[in-house]
Amino acid sequence: MEDPTIDAVVISLPHHLHMKVHQSAAAAGKHILMEKLIVRTPEEATAMIDVAEAAGVTLMVAHSDRYSAVFLKVKQFLTEQALRDIFAVQVNHYSNLDLPPDNWRWSKELTDGGCVIDTGAHQLDPARCWPST
Repeated sequence: MEDPTIDAVVISLPHHLHMKVHQSAAAAGKHILMEKLIVRTPEEATAMIDVAEAAGVTLMVAHSDRYSAVFLKVKQFLTEQALRDIFAVQVNHYSNLDLPPDNWRWSKELTDGGCVIDTGAHQLDPARCWPST
């Protein structure tokens, strides 16, 4: 954080650690690319945005699946109105179930929402971003 030649940082940690590292990065004047999810609660998200704005740094959340080939093709179909009205979306997601019992992902207190908040966000985010038909 003290290196003046570094302009930005990527924060890719368990969700419950994001806020503390974000505050250090913002205080050091570093722009921040935060791995999804930004934090665990809406209140933490608001506080994080306020900290970035007060420090004059850019805060961006990485939602990498928005740029996957499948998502981009569906987005193209929707933009071109090549599909009829969509009334439901079904996604499947299989996470790594071989995690050790003490892994942070098993803790509701650390994830504050379980698999939907953790890896399920990858499936929900693209549907949220689709253009309306």
